[in-house]
Amino acid sequence: MPVRFLWLVSKKFCLLCIALTLIAVGAGCGAGSGVSDPPPPPPNGTDVLTWHFDNARSGLNASETVLTPKTVSPQNFGKLFSYTVDGYVYAQPLLVSGLKVNGMTHNVVFVATENDSVYAFDADSYGTGTPLWQVSLLQSGETPITNGAIQPVLGVTSTPAIDLSSNTMYVVSTESSGGSGTFRLHALDITSGAEKLGGPVEINASVPGTNSDSKNGVVYLTTSCVQRSALLLEKGSVFIGFGSCHSGWLLSYDATMPYGLDDQGRPIFLISTMAMHTQNLQADPRASLLVTQDDIGGDPLGASRVTLLGNVVTITQSQVAEARKLYLARYANSKYWVDFEDFSFYRMDVVDIYYVGGFGVMGWVSASEYDRSRPDPLADSMAEIIQHMNADHKDALVLLARKLARVESQEATMTTVDRLGFQVRLKTQDGVRGARIAFLREVSNPAETRNVLVEMVQQARSEL
Repeated sequence: MPVRFLWLVSKKFCLLCIALTLIAVGAGCGAGSGVSDPPPPPPNGTDVLTWHFDNARSGLNASETVLTPKTVSPQNFGKLFSYTVDGYVYAQPLLVSGLKVNGMTHNVVFVATENDSVYAFDADSYGTGTPLWQVSLLQSGETPITNGAIQPVLGVTSTPAIDLSSNTMYVVSTESSGGSGTFRLHALDITSGAEKLGGPVEINASVPGTNSDSKNGVVYLTTSCVQRSALLLEKGSVFIGFGSCHSGWLLSYDATMPYGLDDQGRPIFLISTMAMHTQNLQADPRASLLVTQDDIGGDPLGASRVTLLGNVVTITQSQVAEARKLYLARYANSKYWVDFEDFSFYRMDVVDIYYVGGFGVMGWVSASEYDRSRPDPLADSMAEIIQHMNADHKDALVLLARKLARVESQEATMTTVDRLGFQVRLKTQDGVRGARIAFLREVSNPAETRNVLVEMVQQARSEL
């Protein structure tokens, strides 16, 4: 029974209603637990990760082929079932297709409420009505705002944004404790609802000003404002707008942490003492840094990533000049704030490393092994090699996987390459799997890589 999704939110009853186009002849609509389970989630579903579908706010799903004036009618389109949530829903629900939650794959719809709760529901099957997960963004002793612009309570009003490459949802909550209101930015793991990236972060802002809101020549962001506009995630930054108050605000927070590297491969950071993460590090220096390869072929799980675990310490004054040189070589624009009084250089002393090379390739690397390692000679040319092979030689990758990895596949995608070989993601009759293919000999540059790949393909074709 092919389906397409439309979300309707009933503010009166605080219900999330899911309506679907039913294509199967004779299919009917039900409600609550009376609905029978539909088939498993359809493959390659369209994701809705931000308000109005994309950052242009176009509202356009260019892949839509089912919803037409003929298929959307009272006879075959309507409410299929509804879920109960704990507050009004002003934020647009979002959808991630084919997401693994609790060991099972679901099409998942995410809902945030004015009661500062976030839910993940199965978009296809009502089941028992229980969410896949539910979290409250409130801390002990807190409540949503009770005297705000939205009644009876004001909590999450804006539409969150999802970064599928890291399975992270960014959402802003509004809360009150002891009569004092705050905004917080949360980074939630969409597979569990757990906070990540050291969050949440309290949102504070101030600018010089002399209007009626100013105090001693400074205007502060307060919860008299409403964070209504949808979050926007662009190039690693989360943009957040505030309005309905005397002074409107537009803020951005880094969803990623820029870093440089010293001659021992230790990450170097330039961060402000006013930032919440800096204060957290000063209280507890233990931290982790996730470094990911650019998403290959639209599948973030097929890309390589490494997590560095260690202690983040302040770089001593005698080492600042070298750290400054290394950092500015990588981030030239930092020259505009590198010498601000509240900014300092920090270094991560690596204790352990966990590496994931794609499907089925993972393991721990000790700090001593990391210290002895050297950059791979293909590191700077890897992206170009991968792009060329995936664009022009996909048939050759399928052939090499068959002959050298002994795996029959309909499609092969190169995901990483280094001096000793490369990793491929294979689509087989039994699903997606990964394989490592070794070069005939070690290479040291792109030209040698091309020559050895040509030789390997010629050899494989000669054996057909």
